[in-house]
Amino acid sequence: FNVLLQFSLILFRFLYKKKIRQFQNIIAFYRSTLAINLAVSFAPLLFNNVGAFLFLFTTFGYVVSLAIKEVYKKDDYLFYFNNRLTKIHLWIYGMILNFVVALFFFLIIVLILKLFS
Repeated sequence: FNVLLQFSLILFRFLYKKKIRQFQNIIAFYRSTLAINLAVSFAPLLFNNVGAFLFLFTTFGYVVSLAIKEVYKKDDYLFYFNNRLTKIHLWIYGMILNFVVALFFFLIIVLILKLFS
């Protein structure tokens, strides 16, 4: 029983480290798309249109950043594939992170507007 418990602890630590590494790779992928996404989505903020900014940030900006990454940095996907993350997984997890960041932006903008109005 003791050997089985030690084996399960070792297996759990190994799988936990693997998942942490995959999560770090997903964050690195998302950070590489964030600058282009913000640059594409920034124009509506100049005209005080927060809703259009959030819409562009979550949809069009992310798609454009993926297209640019697909054209210019196609070899980066091999690194992620070697860490057991497919292109589809990266896109889906990136989209989820994009929604979380957009929600964060929305909350900050609403807080600023409530504070100064």
